[in-house]
Amino acid sequence: MGVDSTCRLIEGDCHNMPLADASKDAAYAIYSLKYFPHLDGVMKEVDVITIADPASMKVSRVLKQGGRFLVYDLMKTEKYDKDNEEHVEIVEGLEYACGMPSLHTREGLVSAAER
Repeated sequence: MGVDSTCRLIEGDCHNMPLADASKDAAYAIYSLKYFPHLDGVMKEVDVITIADPASMKVSRVLKQGGRFLVYDLMKTEKYDKDNEEHVEIVEGLEYACGMPSLHTREGLVSAAER
């Protein structure tokens, strides 16, 4: 595939990553968290994964102590005004076109990461 020899591609479920505990220095999520309606526990290991809480990814389980988790995603920033029809129309149009739940706020993403 042309991937550098220092990189290994692994296919797996983000709810049950096929990686050893505390085995990675870093992890990232690119354009993926927007599809999880609930972010509670996104950085924590959980015992039970249910459809009601699909965002309970096991990121912290695989990260080494002091590991980093990078998120690059769409979100509503502090500039989003829920009372501005143009803002609402743009965001709802994007959510519909991408088939995703309501966009998370920056504050919500940061709060979930800190829990």
